[in-house]
Amino acid sequence: MRKTAFFLGIGAVLMLLIVSLILFFKNEAGEHSQNPTLIQTGEEVVITPTSRWPKKQGIRINGDTAVYDVEGLAVYRDGVPGSYGEQGERAQRVAYFATWMELDPLFASAYIDIPQTQKTITGLQKTQDRFKNELRETSDVYPITFLTAFLTASASFKDFEKTYSEQAAYTLLAHIKKARDAYEQNIRNLQKVIAPLITQPHKLVFLDGQGISDYARISADLDIMLRNAIAIKDAIALREQCLTKDAGACSLSLPSTKEPSPIEWSQKTYTVLSPKELHLRKGTRYDGPYRVEGQCWKESTEQSMLVGTECPDSLNYCFQKSFITDDAYYVEATTGSSYEKFYNQGIQAVPQSATTPYDCIDLEYQMELATVHSFVRTYANEAIFPQILSLEDLSVSEKQSMQRGAEAERLFFQSSSPSVRELDYLGDWYGYAYGMLAINHPDTDHIQNLLLHRYAEQRERMSDFYLLANKTYFHFDNFIDERVSSNTSTPTSLPAYVYPIRSHYSLLYMNTSPLVWRIQEHPLYMLKNQPAPKRPEQGGIRSRAYMFDKYGKEAVLRWQDMYDAITPFAHDDR
Repeated sequence: MRKTAFFLGIGAVLMLLIVSLILFFKNEAGEHSQNPTLIQTGEEVVITPTSRWPKKQGIRINGDTAVYDVEGLAVYRDGVPGSYGEQGERAQRVAYFATWMELDPLFASAYIDIPQTQKTITGLQKTQDRFKNELRETSDVYPITFLTAFLTASASFKDFEKTYSEQAAYTLLAHIKKARDAYEQNIRNLQKVIAPLITQPHKLVFLDGQGISDYARISADLDIMLRNAIAIKDAIALREQCLTKDAGACSLSLPSTKEPSPIEWSQKTYTVLSPKELHLRKGTRYDGPYRVEGQCWKESTEQSMLVGTECPDSLNYCFQKSFITDDAYYVEATTGSSYEKFYNQGIQAVPQSATTPYDCIDLEYQMELATVHSFVRTYANEAIFPQILSLEDLSVSEKQSMQRGAEAERLFFQSSSPSVRELDYLGDWYGYAYGMLAINHPDTDHIQNLLLHRYAEQRERMSDFYLLANKTYFHFDNFIDERVSSNTSTPTSLPAYVYPIRSHYSLLYMNTSPLVWRIQEHPLYMLKNQPAPKRPEQGGIRSRAYMFDKYGKEAVLRWQDMYDAITPFAHDDR
């Protein structure tokens, strides 16, 4: 479920131009900040300008040895409240910039695994270099510059959260700018490669015709991504103004000021084929099923999937792999294809996953699926709402509200097949509970931090990003091996195949993450209402039902065993 609006919905913005005037008069009078004041209107919470939120401590300003704290409207220097002129204003701006970045991070992630992602970028670079050197291509396939700059910005974000220094804030802002510039340049580079292909009549057909696209559609997607890059530039300019010039430019809004509206929890059950039919790897743990929507299949409906992390002994990295639980696919091996070597050994059906990265160009569902999987795996036994309900000073209405949040948390983690939609709902509850505690119970820092962490992590859609990216170059390495060793051909020219499909622009440019995506318009990836292409009589990717009907279930599963015996880590490697 895509979130194309701003990460927080910057609707409940504090008008800090007015707040600055209030602060001036309060500090002049030596007045301490008051306790938070709320106006309850039904379920909606309105924050008044006297709120103590946000609270930031340990702020350091360039050229000043003092330590500043900022609590809403009040500034403290070495623990003493007062009016501190320009120094106090700078401390305010650092505090508000920090709060803005923590609640609405932009082009930097506080939760991405930096060491693992750095290894992933190295792997992508090596594979890209192989492609260019061994197949004599000159253009980049992957957005290495953007990914590297994004990771640098994320490391700066983590450093800033440790120190809250003015210098660290300026460093973070500079790295965010560089990441955005790299993002735009990498998109433009890919666009230059795609542009000459637009006039070609070929359709790009995925999974036996279940998904169809063309070069014009992909070029239009890249245009949309460029418009997003321009919007990001404007968003960064506001952050810069907030930090360097005017606290009134800082956008301070809680994740949610309204209790989430109830949703209908799915009672649907899904068929789960046997491990053999799904071609699950022995010895690997697969979790789920989880439910996710995507348009890689004929019906853009919710799919039920298993997720596991596979670590081949022959490789020095792991990757994430998912399986649709109620269907399976095979490549029909024939002479003259890249599967001829299997055909010559008596194998006519080679297992093919429906979620292999090159079998669909819309991989946004994989980032959503990985987030659900990570959330369940990490937090299933660590409920937060019971901790909130144990607080002694909750009002009656707050307790009733938090009980509804506890029920949402229980239903999600006890579900037999949690979905992306249901995780989004639980995330809304975490955000709402965070806001309630930040305003009404400011001394609950520990619980607030837990809530904010989960709220942000769920919305980032960056869980296990490195495992997903590893999968892309794992398959591309195999593709290069095939091309070099057997000189096999692709259905179209090499650039016409590689750059639209193997660039994985829906995944590697993070199109589903609000860290990066900020406009309402979104790439479409696929063509709608397209007639199914005429199938060749032999070859290509075929459904389980088709292959069982043509050859018989027993024969197909026997060929699968033969394939596994030849390639111990077989699955869909090529």
